[in-house]
Amino acid sequence: NSGKGWAKEYQYKTLKNNEFFGALKIINLKVNDQTLQLIRISDITEKKLIEQKIIENELNLQTVLESYDSAIWMVNNQLQILAFNRSFARSVFKTTGKQLEKGKNLLEYYKDPAIIAKWENIYKTALAGESISEIQDFQNENLNLILEVKAYPIYRNHQIMG
Repeated sequence: NSGKGWAKEYQYKTLKNNEFFGALKIINLKVNDQTLQLIRISDITEKKLIEQKIIENELNLQTVLESYDSAIWMVNNQLQILAFNRSFARSVFKTTGKQLEKGKNLLEYYKDPAIIAKWENIYKTALAGESISEIQDFQNENLNLILEVKAYPIYRNHQIMG
């Protein structure tokens, strides 16, 4: 059992009643035929505060996305889904029969090469830094949609990230 251990995160209080987040790790070590336990508590308060801020930001983003009736979604430079609202999830499910998942390439949900080509062109334009607002006709044997498509580049630190 040498080297095997156990870890868990807890919220601790100091003797001065200050609170902090800590990672408790216990490792069993075998030294000269004796089993010893190495016990360490690392302060992970900053990590936990950052995690909480990320969760808060994601909830705020989702609240903004859900405040619109229009289908809204965000993809990164590789067209992986970053965020979407329920309206967009419903429309993708209605047209593809597939549930959306964050991190998946959006174009993988579609089979029709003509529809994929239209979306690739829209994304290519937005990822080049241009905003798009146009009427698009998406048709095949199972689909007949006319959509007003608006696509905007997403910038972070003056660089296009999606």
